[in-house]
Amino acid sequence: MISFIKHLLLCTAILGLPAAAIAQTPNTANTEQTEIAFTKEALIEAYQAEQWGRSAMIAKELLKSEPDNSNYLSMLGVSCAKNNENECAKEAFEKARDLNPDDAQIYANLCAVYTQIKFEDHIDTCIEATKRVKDNANLFYLTGQKLEKLKRTREAREMYEAAWKLEPKNNMYLTAITSIDFGNRNYKSALEITEKGITEGEDVAILYLNAIIASLRLGDFEKALKYADIGYNKYHDPIMLLGKAEALDGLAKFNEADEVWKNIKENTPEDSLSNDRYLLGFAKHQFALSCSSEKYRTCDSQTPDPCCARENETLTLLEKITPKNQNNEYQVYLGIAQILAKQLEKAEATLTKAVNANIDRDNASALAALAAALYQFDDERDKTAAKRYYTQAVNASPDFANFDQLTKTRAWPPRLIETLKQIQNDIDAGDRKKASGCSCEMAQNPTTPFGMMLLACFALIALAYKRQYR
Repeated sequence: MISFIKHLLLCTAILGLPAAAIAQTPNTANTEQTEIAFTKEALIEAYQAEQWGRSAMIAKELLKSEPDNSNYLSMLGVSCAKNNENECAKEAFEKARDLNPDDAQIYANLCAVYTQIKFEDHIDTCIEATKRVKDNANLFYLTGQKLEKLKRTREAREMYEAAWKLEPKNNMYLTAITSIDFGNRNYKSALEITEKGITEGEDVAILYLNAIIASLRLGDFEKALKYADIGYNKYHDPIMLLGKAEALDGLAKFNEADEVWKNIKENTPEDSLSNDRYLLGFAKHQFALSCSSEKYRTCDSQTPDPCCARENETLTLLEKITPKNQNNEYQVYLGIAQILAKQLEKAEATLTKAVNANIDRDNASALAALAAALYQFDDERDKTAAKRYYTQAVNASPDFANFDQLTKTRAWPPRLIETLKQIQNDIDAGDRKKASGCSCEMAQNPTTPFGMMLLACFALIALAYKRQYR
């Protein structure tokens, strides 16, 4: 039974018994009896001895003559709940609540019983209980769970936070808060709360794992590296080592990261829960160290550069990722690997799917990768489409126009970046050609005599052309 169903604090005043009556009642907790005395004294004795079946039986008998005795009803409710007789507990607590609506603990006990019997319409009772019983962290946590299942995540988070404030060292409550923050992509809040847990709460591995993930998603790779090092030294969790490798790649320390990735590769079994994350992360790492155009020329020689093997490995790594984790990010990197492997038709299909998956928002990575794939076809229409997609990518994320930073910020393959440079150069050349062909300097100031004459000349030529083909 849920832990916040509490014993009633029994004293002589509760049942109106004289002190001597309790003192003279024999202790029958461990004594066989053929008869049960259905008296107030017997009820209080059985209840204090936690003889739940006996106390329930006596309470039921006493309620026959005093059906509105809220003390008997509350004791019956607790006894039945402790004995896993939840329907009995529900009926007793509900009647006790109706008789004594100001008793805060009854609401908490009802919330617990409703939860046990999966009573559908009980969330309001649990919320009411949290308003009346403000010192029970477990009650807040349970109510938060119910609210989260109902997709009322804002209210659920408030309940979890109330529980955590009551018990700040309880990581179950802390991680319930950060789970919602992660789901809402509020990584800043998740990191702040997790760091507070590390410094002020119980030091456990999950806090370091969450701090690493939140830091990585915020792009704070230095902090991710710090928590990965501290956490791994304490707990030797291989997932923390994975976070370290990702942080080093984020800092463009690819050679240093290379040693960490090799270590992970040797110690990550294929059935590991983190295997898909490793496969994607290692593939992205291999992209960053793949071939430039110059080094790529060695790939068919007798002395190929090591980058050639890295390129060949990326597609193999990505194809091993299980379907459930083949999300939009995966599709982009799969398309990039297909470009490097010269599987351009497959790459076009993969990346078109990635672009269309996020049609309602700009997807710069998918757009830029699709541009790089199309640009390598011979058809001019493909190249025109490539320039259009690349322009959209730059508009969505200007870092795609900063080629010096692309390797550091996105760890994209050098040859792909070279293709994007070519696309940008073609766009720039086209702009210059248009500018020189229309004398745009004169057009900007048509009030000059020469400009007026030139515009008139263009008008006459256009008129003559129109007449000729009328």
